[in-house]
Amino acid sequence: MSTSELDSETLKTQLRAPLVLAKVLPVGLLGAFAALMLAAFVSTHDTYLHSWGSILIQDVIMPFRKKPFNKETHLKILNPRMLSGHLQGRFLSLIAKIYKPKRVLEIGTYTGYSALCFSEGIEVDGEIHTIDKNEELLKIQSDYFKNCRVTIKQYCGDALEIIPTINETFDLIFLDADKENYVNYYNLIIDKLRVGGLIIADNVLWSGKVLKKNSKDEATKSLIEFNKLIKNDNLSLIHI
Repeated sequence: MSTSELDSETLKTQLRAPLVLAKVLPVGLLGAFAALMLAAFVSTHDTYLHSWGSILIQDVIMPFRKKPFNKETHLKILNPRMLSGHLQGRFLSLIAKIYKPKRVLEIGTYTGYSALCFSEGIEVDGEIHTIDKNEELLKIQSDYFKNCRVTIKQYCGDALEIIPTINETFDLIFLDADKENYVNYYNLIIDKLRVGGLIIADNVLWSGKVLKKNSKDEATKSLIEFNKLIKNDNLSLIHI
């Protein structure tokens, strides 16, 4: 089987890791890896399985290969944990279909999956403004966005500098970027959110790390501060 036989770009992306593994791993190692993934499936969240397969290719197999994957393929599997999982994507789509926003601001595009999920529920004449600092991902994003039913405006650069230049009011804002700047992002976006609008902030529990006292991790400390800010902000009436 090859991904060229599939019509769905999403399926092609999700199957890339297992198909590559099937070709490059000996039968014995492939069986061992399958057993490891089965154990992981039972013991933790299944949304991480695709990420782990991609990490194995990048961090274990690729260093032993004399011929590297091409640039675009390598980019697509680089740090795959940053990609919104399928369950999260369906949740974002559901929120968009229920709320039907006209304008969405996304901070942290990555390869564009979450933006496409929002597009499933946004008004037909609506817009998605999405920001990412990695210019090497622009073409991948554009390829996915070109057939989208709504307008998606891409911005590349530092979101802290770009957000003040966007003169729009948004119905929904999705925050999924560097955790160290969550407080700074919140202070910039709160005045761009219309009354009754939604802010969705990704990964604010940080795999439970926010419960640890005296953490030296900058991302964890920032998220603890962000959560306290949201809790004590009188402008935010509902916290989920």
